[in-house]
Amino acid sequence: MGASLNSFELFVDLDHAIAQEVDSNPALFAVVIVERKRKADHMAPMQETSMIRTILVAVDGSDHAKKALALACDLAQKYNARMILVHVHLSNARSDTLRGLANKRALTKDQRQLLDNYEIDMQLEIAKAGGNTGFVTIPPPRELVEIIGRQIVDRAKTAATKAGIKKVTAIVADGDPADIILDYAAKEKASMIVLGSRGLSDVKGFFLGSVSHKVSSRAACSCVTVK
Repeated sequence: MGASLNSFELFVDLDHAIAQEVDSNPALFAVVIVERKRKADHMAPMQETSMIRTILVAVDGSDHAKKALALACDLAQKYNARMILVHVHLSNARSDTLRGLANKRALTKDQRQLLDNYEIDMQLEIAKAGGNTGFVTIPPPRELVEIIGRQIVDRAKTAATKAGIKKVTAIVADGDPADIILDYAAKEKASMIVLGSRGLSDVKGFFLGSVSHKVSSRAACSCVTVK
């Protein structure tokens, strides 16, 4: 390989690197989709240092997000890339979702009571709606969303550190998941975005399009979607 890589060589090597990771984990990575957002003719040659310098990973505690994190860790370790973990508050999460994600031992007595009360309120509203959960729109308590969000991103950071990633930054934000992911990808100059094909923020995805679809269609860098 010469002293520099053109964009075609970069993408070929990127495909090869991801293919190697998928081949080594055939049961873990069912589907990996790579979206490229910059045309070769408009990209300047790159010095042969590391083609992947910064990887942004969207984490929400879902199974798909965990698989995305595993792949991102493998790539970050291989290319000595820094990792940016982004969690967007689960402002529309149901009580059962929050309960499944929460580390209850780390919650205070008042926070556990808050979770219990939210679950009771949800069940009452579902009963009023005749069992149709699609019409129940009670927002979760802000305090719960924030503390559980911090737990999610802390667990992801611990997993990345244990995987040998030396530079890991954890970010928790509020807003539209796709917009937040894209904003931080731009701010941190991400070489790649890795996220699950469907996460816990995609409750409305059937109507508005999933977060992964929005990100991959608008990202300025390569986007890897893991199923």
